[in-house]
Amino acid sequence: MELILLATGEVTSPNYPDNYPNNLEKIETIQVEQGLILSLQFTAFDIESHSTCDYDHLTITDGDGTTLMEKSCGTTLPADITSTSNIVKLVFRTDGDVTRSGWSVSWSANTPGECQHLVDD
Repeated sequence: MELILLATGEVTSPNYPDNYPNNLEKIETIQVEQGLILSLQFTAFDIESHSTCDYDHLTITDGDGTTLMEKSCGTTLPADITSTSNIVKLVFRTDGDVTRSGWSVSWSANTPGECQHLVDD
């Protein structure tokens, strides 16, 4: 198997923008070149709502196991996420009941500490 290293991409819930399936456990792994980090930006988010997200939820962890986004559900777009490693895992779990359109995340590989500088002439 060849690992294709891209600089940008998109990950979505299964069937997006149609409803995701019931009784699902889906793990999406984004891996970029060693030494780079990942920036994630949600472009859509609609997961069955619950006060503690017990039914359907998305969790995001860093390559070292650190939680980047706790169990999340509902319709509010989560904040942008930046990893500290070159690997991010998105774990999506659903129960046997309500389904929604799900989520879409755009990601890009960046150099750690890279920022935009405005240069004075």
